Amino acid sequence: MPDEEYESGLIITVEEMGSVAEVLGLGIPRSFALEAAGISKERYHNIQQLAREGEEPYKSWLEGCGQAEAQAKVNHLTKLAESPDWRCRDKLLQITHPELFSGADAEHEKTYNWMLNVIEEETNEETFERIVRRFASEDPGDEAPVAQAKPEEAELH
Repeated sequence: MPDEEYESGLIITVEEMGSVAEVLGLGIPRSFALEAAGISKERYHNIQQLAREGEEPYKSWLEGCGQAEAQAKVNHLTKLAESPDWRCRDKLLQITHPELFSGADAEHEKTYNWMLNVIEEETNEETFERIVRRFASEDPGDEAPVAQAKPEEAELH
């Protein structure tokens, strides 16, 4: 660290603080923002320690960094929520409710709905209703072999 930059006794310059806060406000991860500003992990650790001890301006700066990160998340999620593209809203649900809209359960639900749509489009109403009843009555995770369909039920075209 050049001595002239830190004559005030601070271990981070006002310019570095502003640079990090600005990048965090865009939604860039903190580690990238610190690296781009030239702040080493060791120096950042020292800043965190001083902030925990209540030293200013470090404490206020880290609080401000947290607020910039939170505001960036809100901005990005707002854009997803306001988008007319359903994929953005789907992504928003995956982010905000991962237990319902992410992972294997969500993928199975998407597959199930897709299969129902294809079957509905490709079959008559009576066949569709039989298939729906079968989906509702069978557990795909069941280890028991699936019963053979009757020949007249096996043809879906």
